[in-house]
Amino acid sequence: MSMNEIILYNAPTKALRLIALSSIFVLPGCYSIYLGKSDFLIFLIISFFSLGYIVGFFRLLDRRSQIIINEKGIWDRSLKLDVIPWKYIRYAYAITIYKQDFISLVTAKEILRRKKNYKWTEVLNKRIRVQKINLNFSALNADSQSFNFLILRLIKASQEDRNVIINQFKEK
Repeated sequence: MSMNEIILYNAPTKALRLIALSSIFVLPGCYSIYLGKSDFLIFLIISFFSLGYIVGFFRLLDRRSQIIINEKGIWDRSLKLDVIPWKYIRYAYAITIYKQDFISLVTAKEILRRKKNYKWTEVLNKRIRVQKINLNFSALNADSQSFNFLILRLIKASQEDRNVIINQFKEK
């Protein structure tokens, strides 16, 4: 029997938007160099915003799953952890930071010990009041609020009911 799951992928439209926004800075800079008006600042602008092309094209071509939610727990590619079982997730809340959507997971200490963070990220997390484990929804075509509600329902549900809740969510 295959496991019932919700799989979230990178949104191609958001990758294309990143490429387009990078072009707003890169193309005029290249045109300035073509006209012979080259200085250090123009090279710096082109170099910095060219990174948007790299990230945008990578996200556009990346067809791997980013987040998987199933009856056993949550898996996020960016966390570099195994599946986080539901029994270790205590609470979840959606948060937006500079128009970037996240779901912050309050988890048991057993999971937190496996998640290695740099000291500066721990300071930043405390300052902006997020947890050590955060699901990034900014590059996905998914509403973080509705997924937060789903996660809260799955935390409270029994093992048998999780499959039904996931099916109901998929049918919406």
